[in-house]
Amino acid sequence: MPRFQGLVSNLRAAATSPQAWWLARQSVIRHGAIQHVDELTEFTRMLQVKPPRAVLEIGTAQGGVFWLLCRLAVPDATLVSLELPPNERHSGGQRISIDLQSMKKPGQTIHVVHGNSHDPGTPDRVAGLLAGRSFDLLFIDGDHAYEGVSQDYHMYSPLVRAGGIIAFHDIVKTRWPGCQVDRFWNELAKSASLQPRAIISRVPSHFGGIGVVTRC
Repeated sequence: MPRFQGLVSNLRAAATSPQAWWLARQSVIRHGAIQHVDELTEFTRMLQVKPPRAVLEIGTAQGGVFWLLCRLAVPDATLVSLELPPNERHSGGQRISIDLQSMKKPGQTIHVVHGNSHDPGTPDRVAGLLAGRSFDLLFIDGDHAYEGVSQDYHMYSPLVRAGGIIAFHDIVKTRWPGCQVDRFWNELAKSASLQPRAIISRVPSHFGGIGVVTRC
């Protein structure tokens, strides 16, 4: 039954937003995004309304979502990937070096920052790449522990412009004790001023869900 429900959910997403669905599916099937296609389709639709000019992704893994963000950003966008060095990655990230430069569209600028997002000096390294500008989108998909995702939010949300988007992956409660994004998300979503929005598949799953808030 879950497989049938998944097929129906994906067909519905494809029928409703063919282009967004195609991009989301390519990011999963061809580029290794660890996401549910229907959730990523809705997130894609959201970004298509106002494409970002400056993007920061924390936790790039195999680069599937980063590839998608390149497709959705404006032609001359700046995109920054903040990820642990290849030999320190775990979870979905393969221990190989990903060529993110090959994912950009002509005219876009890609910066790859290898390091721990929780190191005190890392936010300054990231901010220096924009020369005083702010990010339009921050996608947090790194350390999934409660303290880890909390630190990423509090350390990097100041780099996002007012009205910009901050998104979190894996807001659905999982069976893995080390994944506590849901706990942080449930606390954050209580703030109505952040305009919280949860994108969750109709198909029950042990992972996933994309939470979105607006930077005040």
